[in-house]
Amino acid sequence: MLRKVLRPIILVCILLLSVGCSVTNSEELTNSNSSAVRERDETESSAATHEESIQVMLDIRSFSEFMGESNCVAIGEYVSCRELDKNMEYEFKVKQVLKGDILEKVIHVLQMKGYASVATSTIGLNTGEKIYEEGEEYILVMGKEDYVFHDTPEYRLFIGAPYLPVKNLEKSTLYGEPIPDFAEDCSLEHIIKLIEQAEDITEGMGYSFRYSVAMDIPTVVKEADVVVRVKILRVLSDVADDRTTYLCSVQKTLKDDSVGELEGREDIYAILLKSSAKVGEEYMLLLNRGTTFFLASSKNSVFIATDEKAVKEIEEAVQKFQELNK
Repeated sequence: MLRKVLRPIILVCILLLSVGCSVTNSEELTNSNSSAVRERDETESSAATHEESIQVMLDIRSFSEFMGESNCVAIGEYVSCRELDKNMEYEFKVKQVLKGDILEKVIHVLQMKGYASVATSTIGLNTGEKIYEEGEEYILVMGKEDYVFHDTPEYRLFIGAPYLPVKNLEKSTLYGEPIPDFAEDCSLEHIIKLIEQAEDITEGMGYSFRYSVAMDIPTVVKEADVVVRVKILRVLSDVADDRTTYLCSVQKTLKDDSVGELEGREDIYAILLKSSAKVGEEYMLLLNRGTTFFLASSKNSVFIATDEKAVKEIEEAVQKFQELNK
């Protein structure tokens, strides 16, 4: 029961670092699976080749738990890959969707480049590597994410997820070891049945958060949960390719869906579009609530406080909203 309670919290942490979990340090979130992921305090000697990349620790997961926590599983034919700053991006042709929905015929799937240790074991995994062969098919265990930071839904391979080559399923591995569930039957039909039978626990796990597609200030103000003036205290995480997490102090609350809660606080976590704010500066932020954090409510939600025209328009929009909702 405890593990089920923890899962939504863990994916929230993935969002904070990610990159876009598919997001356990409260300061950072990675594109990991929903297993407990936390920034590693000590350097692992076995991770020497990844000393410049991210290091995380995972709770051990069974095959069925991975399937239950994934909101998107598909068979894909590997095409190519390219290295991004913090992620490896793989291109696959979608052959068959086994769980969730994929509208695209070709998807680009991300995985964090780094090193993962598995808790209570000596297992270590290098992640975001070139492990696929062109033209071969694989079962992909993914998180499909939909956040304000993405122009389209984003697919991420779970860290530590099973390696499942369709033509050689007898060579499938989990944490580098044979998968117990396949001991008697490693046929594709059997594996698909296991995927279908796995208990789905994706609801409330944070694969998507509400955001506004509007760009005009009045509409964004209307649809945002919170409008605040803040001072940026420091950057908490900047490892993701599309977002930065900041620690903020609230200077003034203009709109708040829970009155009085934010005024004067100096521990607000705001996840904004990449490098959209500078430490030491003050900003007007239009935000939506996550769980223990706030997210940019749209792609037009960050305004430096010295922009008098924008500040005035925001204040007038808030006043109009309050008058209409008395």
